Amino acid sequence: MPREITKGIFWVGAKDFTLRDFHSYWTSRGTTYNAYLVRGNRSALVDTVKETHFDQLLRRVETLMPLEELDYLVVNHCELDHMGSLEKILSLAPRAKVIASAKGAEGILLHFPGLSGREITVVKPGDTLDLGGITLAFYPIPMVHWPDSMATYAVEPGVLMPNDAFGQHYAAEALFDDEAPKELVLRELQKYYASIVDLLNPVPVRKAIEAVKSLSPKIIAPSHGVIWRAMSQDVIALYEAWASGSVEVKATLVYDTMYGATEAMARIIEEGFESEGVPISVYRASVSDFQEVLADTMVSRGIIVGGPTMNNRLYPPVAFFLEYLAMSARRERLGFVFSAYGWGGGAEKDILGYFEQSGIKPACELWRVRFRPTDQDLSSGLEMAKAFARLIKGG
Repeated sequence: MPREITKGIFWVGAKDFTLRDFHSYWTSRGTTYNAYLVRGNRSALVDTVKETHFDQLLRRVETLMPLEELDYLVVNHCELDHMGSLEKILSLAPRAKVIASAKGAEGILLHFPGLSGREITVVKPGDTLDLGGITLAFYPIPMVHWPDSMATYAVEPGVLMPNDAFGQHYAAEALFDDEAPKELVLRELQKYYASIVDLLNPVPVRKAIEAVKSLSPKIIAPSHGVIWRAMSQDVIALYEAWASGSVEVKATLVYDTMYGATEAMARIIEEGFESEGVPISVYRASVSDFQEVLADTMVSRGIIVGGPTMNNRLYPPVAFFLEYLAMSARRERLGFVFSAYGWGGGAEKDILGYFEQSGIKPACELWRVRFRPTDQDLSSGLEMAKAFARLIKGG
């Protein structure tokens, strides 16, 4: 069933409880594809859903009105999890006028060349559409997270529909933030920011946040996850903090192992941090959710990475994580590298190369062991870890 967000605005999207992979990220709680029907004297559908979930959207819209009577279809973002049902909807709503940003219009026609004869209204920042009782205002927010991205603001009720911004991969019976566990949805917000929004130049994100703050929305209705009605200002503040590049006095350690050497080294580093009272999160790359890992590396002053050498290169699960880390926004972070090798080595060179790409400054001596760490190796590593932890505290 559709749900009313505020007078005249309804959630008509779809829930995907079984989704477990999204752009190679593990989505353990599924996701939603949120779409919104705005009804004044005229009607507008803001975003659609993934094509596989079109039937859910259709049922919810037609509970409220015949789809063929739809007046406008707003495309905030032309990625197919939001625009996948566009062609089907337009085939059933022949009079609906399509609205998008300039880049959005370009993306629509590249995805759906069969719509080349369909008129698309291109909107600029601050353009409005009067639906009779509710006014929609349009604010392009390029690179949050594609060049075409746009936010739609329902002026009178103060409802912002910013597509991917402020989203989370979270599917549940809860539709609003105050119906869901607070810490859980805020963690999902952080994971989503780290894996989707933070993999970009932060300047456009900061500009988008300023635009959102100037509107002071009462409700933020993103395209994934819960709708923020109780914590709308809180999530804006979190985005502002994350986009600022600030980090916390903590470390994230990511490693993997083949025969246990680097795992023993990782545990000694963890012990050193605990003895210095510095928080540390430890992840084994091959069995960890990278969204969780990136959420922690995003706010950690210390980044610790280790792995074994395999055929003169870094063990692939660790390299896979570092590829994602290299795409994230630059921050003032310090690095610590450890590795194990048998004959020629090589893992440490790859890690240092990724650190350079990621803007992470190596801040202590490289820790290497051959085959298995001896008691002396572990004792030395413990002291190195303590020294690095103190550096994190003092920085």
